[in-house]
Amino acid sequence: MLFDAAANEYLKVDSDSEVYSERLRDVVLPAVLQAFPVPDDDRFIPAAIQMLVIDWESRRSPVDTPAPETPAQIIDRLRDKNGCTMEQLAADAGLDTKQVYKVKRGESVRTETILALAAALGCEAGDLLPRDPTRKRG
Repeated sequence: MLFDAAANEYLKVDSDSEVYSERLRDVVLPAVLQAFPVPDDDRFIPAAIQMLVIDWESRRSPVDTPAPETPAQIIDRLRDKNGCTMEQLAADAGLDTKQVYKVKRGESVRTETILALAAALGCEAGDLLPRDPTRKRG
């Protein structure tokens, strides 16, 4: 519990995952071991604490993890990269501009619309689908 409390406090100030991991290993772990002296030959407790370090690293703050781009951001970024207007993009995809805006807003469109727009942008069709933030991606 002491480790969890200390790690949680550092989680609030360390936005860089590497700094956070180093602080857990270099500051929190030794402090916990000092507060609860462990015989040198007892490897169970340090191993258990090291597992907590690994667990905390896997649950680190999302502050250092950028949010995935939305379909609108991807469309705008690739459109700007290609130097074309919305009208030009729609024409290149063989679509009406209203369909492009529907994709940008994450509204329901036909699969063919997504495929045509992705081809015109030079990206994967899946990039233009809205992300469900509650779904884990593998």
